[in-house]
Amino acid sequence: MKRMVELPDNKSIEIEYDKHTYDPRWSAVDTIVLADMCIKETNPSSLIDVGCGSGVLGLSLKYLHPLVQVTCVDSEDYAVKQTRKNAKRLGLDVSVFRSDLLPKTTTFPLIVANLPSFDDTDMQKYVLRGPEAAYKADDTDGLALYRRLVKQVPVNSFLVCEVQEKLQPEFLQLVAANYELITRTDAAFALFRYI
Repeated sequence: MKRMVELPDNKSIEIEYDKHTYDPRWSAVDTIVLADMCIKETNPSSLIDVGCGSGVLGLSLKYLHPLVQVTCVDSEDYAVKQTRKNAKRLGLDVSVFRSDLLPKTTTFPLIVANLPSFDDTDMQKYVLRGPEAAYKADDTDGLALYRRLVKQVPVNSFLVCEVQEKLQPEFLQLVAANYELITRTDAAFALFRYI
């Protein structure tokens, strides 16, 4: 299946996905817009897309900013395979590999993420538009993956991420001590880790 994703500057990109990866139509746009703003303002040399799925975030940002080195990681082999397939089809030179959140060997000035944030209640309440792994974070804690990620982000780095609405107040409390909120949309946040 293919999905056109609208990007800033009147551009778009076609992302392929399958039953094992999340439909990019249901997310990503706000995160891409905020990450694009961060790139334009800070000119980072590299970025990483954590939990890349089909690669929609990292590949869109590489398409918009060809000089930025882009790395895409996911904990699932099928997501790594799908992102590699999309990168090759689009002719985008990115590094793609399997990793549980941030790799320990490299730091990045910009981290983008749209991590699973459903708990058991959410899994029963909502219609899923992709595999369970793309939605479910933990049985009882939708922020479980974000709790781990925000601790891994290096000081003096930006984190741009999407968080479902019901978890946003708790997410903002989670990052309040170490991050400055740069800007936000209804679905996504651009944060700077200063401590």
